[in-house]
Amino acid sequence: MRSTVVLILFTGLDTSLLGPDLLAMFEDAARRQAAGEEPQMIASTGRPGEVAAMTSDGAWEWMERMTADAPSYRNEVTLASLWNLANYHPAKNLKAVTGPVHAVLATDDAITPAPAARRVLSAVAQLDVVEFGQTHFELFTDHLQETIDHTTRWFARDLGSVHTTQ
Repeated sequence: MRSTVVLILFTGLDTSLLGPDLLAMFEDAARRQAAGEEPQMIASTGRPGEVAAMTSDGAWEWMERMTADAPSYRNEVTLASLWNLANYHPAKNLKAVTGPVHAVLATDDAITPAPAARRVLSAVAQLDVVEFGQTHFELFTDHLQETIDHTTRWFARDLGSVHTTQ
């Protein structure tokens, strides 16, 4: 692998925050969906205090902006996918990455916390980390151009001259 860039590294879901009843509900929904039953849905984004997969860091406002021109967008996700997310631990595969890793983190991110990302990334030999004092979604508004610039520089350095054909 010649270059890896991660934006807001997902290290896994802290299931201790969910409680056993909610996890059991997710698992049951996944089992039912796998057996052919209709998927059970939950809102993907909501306002703080609402029942939804994401309710912090301006998730609702981000979703409204991103879907303003998407009339068929449905603000929902399956409970089964939340069960899958609770059992997804991508950091276990990080040791297989042999090339340089470049990460952009949002230090005030409540959805994918920067301290967990820093902990996981500490095992990487060739590492560049840029952190912005923002929340999860603000990284892609307040610091979008800076994120693009860092990513472009990293890829140019790691990959050298890249030629495209049209």
